[in-house]
Order: sequence, then C-alpha cells, then structure tokens
Amino acid sequence: MRLFKTAVTGVLVLVFIISSGIISRAELYNLEVQQEIEKEAQLKEAAKKPVKKKEKKKPKLTGEAAKREKIVNAAMALIGQDYWPGGTGSEEDYGYDCSGLTQHAYMAAGIAIPKKSTEQYRKANIILQRELKRGDLVFFNTRGTGVNHVGVYIGGGMFVHAPGIGKQIQTADLNKNYWGSRFFGAGRYIK
Repeated sequence: MRLFKTAVTGVLVLVFIISSGIISRAELYNLEVQQEIEKEAQLKEAAKKPVKKKEKKKPKLTGEAAKREKIVNAAMALIGQDYWPGGTGSEEDYGYDCSGLTQHAYMAAGIAIPKKSTEQYRKANIILQRELKRGDLVFFNTRGTGVNHVGVYIGGGMFVHAPGIGKQIQTADLNKNYWGSRFFGAGRYIK
C-alpha cells in the first residue's frame, strides 16, 4: 500500500512539473525509467526477507486426551528394544514382553493395570474394534487358547507390541492377515 501511495504522489508531482514546463518529456521518460528500476529493486529486496510464520502452538492436552498421548508416547519410545520373556523393563530384565510393554505404557499415564495379558483383558472395559482410540489395548489369540498377546493401539489401524523372542518392540497393522485373523478383542482403561 505504501508503495502505491508513493507511486501516485510521484505521478502527481511529475504532472505538475511537466505542465509548468520545468522538465522536458525526455527527462520525464528518464525519471519514469529510474522509478521503475527503483521499484523493482525494492520488490527484490522485499522478496529476500524471510516471511515470518506464526508458530501454531499445540493445544495443551488435558484429562483423557493427555493420558492417551502419554500411553502412546511411552509405548512408541520403546520401539526397537528387545523382547524379553516376562520382561517389565526393570534392571533385572533385558527388555519387555507384550504385557510388560502395555503395563509400562499405562504407568507413564499414572494408570496401574495387571501384568498378564489375560488379566489385562479380563479387567478392561471391553469395546468394539471400531470404537478403538489411541491408547486402548488390543488383544490377540495367537495360540488358539484365548488371549495371550496384547499391544497398545496408536491409531490408523496400527499398534505397538513386543512380538516375541528374538524380535524387538515394533508397530504392526491390526488389519493385516496375521493380526487381523488373530484379533480377540479390545479393551479400555481410560475413562
């Protein structure tokens, strides 16, 4: 806007100068060319300046949402750690088993849940798969004997789990053939 006002003012001054006979048309042309060069230089200089973007602050999560994020973040932080039978991540253990992982993740949100996957399932509020939210637990029957595996649902059909001996904690797709066919149910502890 300021550039426009400057240009208009300049044109008015030039009209006055020409009509008064103070300057010739050739000199006017040279002045106009010079003004164009100056405008281009100003625009180039303005283009070099970085545009300040307002940083959007993430809204601070509270209540249920905060607990869910703590659970998911705690589970995700363990990705790559070794599976250890019966492991809870204590100094005596070299890693986590599936229920030790979920217990650890829930402790990060201040929620105590049982150690074994069967007990975690039994004490959870059972929900439908379509009702899953981040931080809920997903249970599997991998041996044909009922619940024997558990993971933390992280959204988008994915969950974090400790798959077994010789493997590391990882994410998996709940809807892929192996896990989809062994899905037993879902549970919620967050109210």
